[in-house]
Amino acid sequence: MLATEFKYYRTNHSRLSEKYPDKYIVIKGKKVIGTYDAHSEAFNKTIKTEELGTFLIQHVMPGHRTSRIKRHRFSLLQIFGR
Repeated sequence: MLATEFKYYRTNHSRLSEKYPDKYIVIKGKKVIGTYDAHSEAFNKTIKTEELGTFLIQHVMPGHRTSRIKRHRFSLLQIFGR
């Protein structure tokens, strides 16, 4: 589940952190398809054009070691607060 996107992020973390410091990026496949200032903005705008489960939203945090980056799973119920 989104393994390609997560691997792309980990592999390219240094380059992405230089280009998009402290931004939320949306990755689909091996491509950044959006950059935003907040997770909610990234999510709300991306679901208008992309199907849920087909993209990864990642906070680009310069200086963090990619070996410590983990995927966080959450349910849609947590997103919508139900």
